[in-house]
Amino acid sequence: MGVTKLVLAAAAAAAATAASAAGEGVHFASRDVGKSHLPTSFKAEDPSVTERSYEYSPYGYGAGDPHFYGFNHAWFDFTGVKDQVFNLLSDDAIHVNAAFIGGPQAGQTFMGELGIQAGGGVDRVAIAHCGYSCIKATVNDVPLAAEKETVMASGARLLLTRGQNATVEYVGPTYRLKVSSPIADTVWKGGAEDTPHLDVAAELLAYPTDPHGVLGQTARHLTSARMAVGDGEAAAADGADFVMDGVDADYRVSGLFETDCATSRFVARPASEVAAVRAAAARGGRKLLSVVDRNRVAIAVAGVRA
Repeated sequence: MGVTKLVLAAAAAAAATAASAAGEGVHFASRDVGKSHLPTSFKAEDPSVTERSYEYSPYGYGAGDPHFYGFNHAWFDFTGVKDQVFNLLSDDAIHVNAAFIGGPQAGQTFMGELGIQAGGGVDRVAIAHCGYSCIKATVNDVPLAAEKETVMASGARLLLTRGQNATVEYVGPTYRLKVSSPIADTVWKGGAEDTPHLDVAAELLAYPTDPHGVLGQTARHLTSARMAVGDGEAAAADGADFVMDGVDADYRVSGLFETDCATSRFVARPASEVAAVRAAAARGGRKLLSVVDRNRVAIAVAGVRA
């Protein structure tokens, strides 16, 4: 699977220049990557595995400070802004935001928290690192139990796994997310440019509806509408002609679970409907299944191998 240089079109460059002149930071950048280099938290147990081919489900991820690999094979950076929240993925029934934190170097940022709205807002999942290889999560403000699979009110599933590269895995009808708190990177510059943070990988389990967000927009060629007319594969173009939409302000939200960004495609269910679904789930009791009861699907690019 070839990796090609992300090409920034003249229109994007002009927009960046105008935004910079107006005092608005533009935090997209191309990455010229000669070969695949997955971060520590995304390496498979088999060190020879560095990429997955399209014989598996399409995937993308964001890692480190942070570098992104898109569903369309494009490599790019989105540094965001310290202490602000940006939209990573938005589709009709799911919305994922990341709160950015500062790093040890000037201007460096990482993802420190993740907020997931699932099932049109039925479930709210908050995920945060608590140090290197340490992760914690809540579902509708209830702490997530470790090493047990939780079936949420929306029907999506969660699993928190402790240990090296501790992870929280989310499995919904369309997207599978794996959020990792990696071990300390002591190799690159002796660890001088690392800090505890979150990395996130996303895998498509079905055709998306209208994906957007920093990472989500790279899956737009895979929507059911485009695949139906046969132009999805051509649109991928191995990421060569990929241009990020807009500037960072278009992805900024006012809070971890907010959807007030230009890239939002999220369709929230009515409050009364959300309350009814949660109440029905509560009456049935939250189901906790042991790990051995799961039928796990392998993902080789995030956290520990499933």
